[in-house]
Amino acid sequence: MRKTGTCSKCGGGKLFQISRVEQTYCDAGGSLRSFDVTGAMVSTGKKGIFGDKMDLVVAGPYEAMVCAGCGYAEWYASAAALRTLARMAEGSTQVRLLDRDAAKR
Repeated sequence: MRKTGTCSKCGGGKLFQISRVEQTYCDAGGSLRSFDVTGAMVSTGKKGIFGDKMDLVVAGPYEAMVCAGCGYAEWYASAAALRTLARMAEGSTQVRLLDRDAAKR
């Protein structure tokens, strides 16, 4: 939808573009927090007393396109999230990169 500007379900041409999907966070102020793709513990490459030092890395946020006609929605990882996911795939067991194109080479 984001490339064509057309709803992939109903063919409609009116779309809402949401650059950062957020949700309410349960605190006293009812603040908003981004709805991130994922988080993972990733090795920093440094050694500590208990072995490899780890750091929490968050890949996010999501972007979304929503059809104004039928309500169909597609979610996309932001460009920043894609870069972070690549880092996570190198130093985490939670995120793996499956590269079908590399297998064809």
